[in-house]
Amino acid sequence: MDSTSSSLIIRDYRKGDEIQINTLLDESYENWAGSNYWEWMYSDSIHGHNIVVAEKDEKIIGCNHGIYLKARIGETDYLVHFSNFAAVDREHRRKGVYTRIVQRAFENAEQKVSFGYSFTRNPIIMNNPSLKIERKFFPRHFTVYTYVDDIDKHLKYFNSRFSFFKKHYHHITKKFNKIGIKNINKNIEIMSIRRFDDRFTDFHEVNKKRYNFIIEKNQKFLNWRYSDERSGGYEILTAELDDKILGYLVYKINIIDKDYPYGMIIDLLSLPKEVEAEYLLIDKAIEELKTKGVNSVNFLVNNGNPVIETLKKIGFIDLKRRQFITYVTKITKKDETLLMKSPSKKIHLTYGDVFA
Repeated sequence: MDSTSSSLIIRDYRKGDEIQINTLLDESYENWAGSNYWEWMYSDSIHGHNIVVAEKDEKIIGCNHGIYLKARIGETDYLVHFSNFAAVDREHRRKGVYTRIVQRAFENAEQKVSFGYSFTRNPIIMNNPSLKIERKFFPRHFTVYTYVDDIDKHLKYFNSRFSFFKKHYHHITKKFNKIGIKNINKNIEIMSIRRFDDRFTDFHEVNKKRYNFIIEKNQKFLNWRYSDERSGGYEILTAELDDKILGYLVYKINIIDKDYPYGMIIDLLSLPKEVEAEYLLIDKAIEELKTKGVNSVNFLVNNGNPVIETLKKIGFIDLKRRQFITYVTKITKKDETLLMKSPSKKIHLTYGDVFA
């Protein structure tokens, strides 16, 4: 169904639109990943997509993207919606185009799912009064913990103000935190893999029951998300003991600026109480990233999550960069209450889940 006004048409995606859509995204995003990435995320998504475009005189001047995922929320498995890339042609900004395509996308999603979430670093976007969408913030705010190998190099690159204070804060905090873990089980093996085998479906089934929010991460999803070369070039590590999966970690190098590439720990999941496995996975990822010339590594985490203690022992510090993850919902009152009252350890949401 189309919504028209003065030759502006707001409609759902049609096959063939992707050519103009990718051109618009390339013009709007400084480092747009390209048509292969778009094809992977949307055309080949496991549970489908929700793409709305704004068209004027047969030219696509705006687009809004979302995909459908499965998630465990409270005690129930749901189909959920994640909103990500949106763009409006420069000549048509501040004319209500963005509001209309987002509203249309929301209405589409509302017909299929009971829960939708989105991610931004800008809280102003979340408070757009023209959108008829009631957004709520995830319980426990999210922040970025960062590991920095050479603080002088880091501060020089960012031309940081108050660098003397930040440098000494970093040294003191890192020295205080980095105490390691004693008596680690030397039989735990950390291995690099290219694809996830069927053990990871059982691994997820065991894990999901301890969370009030977690995206479904069975073998099929993990291979789509991290093993497809079009998705972003990830490295995958596993922790195993006697052929049993204790945990996995996914990382990548962000090369937006070739002069200062930085690492991102995209996903980390382990069995309950497997702190040693978490520590070994993160430590191995840092080691590998450093050998590839990476000086700093970011990790997205919700405040109070137990993994923070492990991050600190390796040398990560909180640089107080708050990230905003919001949701809209019509799930059962019981499941929403479980979500809203969740302690941090019962929410699993990573860079990978917001497609950062």
